[in-house]
Amino acid sequence: MSRLLDPAPRVIVEAATGAPTRVHVPQRQRTRVVGVYARWRLESGWWREPLSRDYWKLGLAGPAGSTGPDLVCEVYFDRLTEEWFLARLYD
Repeated sequence: MSRLLDPAPRVIVEAATGAPTRVHVPQRQRTRVVGVYARWRLESGWWREPLSRDYWKLGLAGPAGSTGPDLVCEVYFDRLTEEWFLARLYD
């Protein structure tokens, strides 16, 4: 199951060569990206209010010493405002 966050809160994302390496999720210790599961771009509304976002589905590590993902989430980079947001959390 997943939970869509509406409105999507802003998050701090560290990226290397465009790919997220750390996501600072509010009230969670999981920040290191251990898996990138999908990436896609959404662009629409050029005739009214434009929308341009890069979405990432990521696995985030848990406490130190863990190897696999402890949390799966979707973040997006709003290409118009140049801000990162947390869009969805997966159980």
